[in-house]
Amino acid sequence: MEPSVGCQVAYNINLKGSKQLRFSMDIFNVFNLVNRDWGRLVFVPNVVNSNFSLLRFRGIENNQPQFQYSNTDTTPWVVDNQNSRWRMQFGASYRF
Repeated sequence: MEPSVGCQVAYNINLKGSKQLRFSMDIFNVFNLVNRDWGRLVFVPNVVNSNFSLLRFRGIENNQPQFQYSNTDTTPWVVDNQNSRWRMQFGASYRF
């Protein structure tokens, strides 16, 4: 599922009877087309392969695990560069 905004433009040509020729153009992630800083998709990577952690394990005292809060300047999310780009596709269909 992609939360970006898209638009579609279509043009229909009526032929004999109920036949129809349709041309369409779809633009995905329109915000990124307008401004490259808009429409960025971000995600938090899996805990296993991420180097970001708010808690650090310090050890065990009195049979209780001890953790320390880590104040970090890094962001926990990553920009998805592939899906943050705007895309366009063209289509044609014949209806009969």
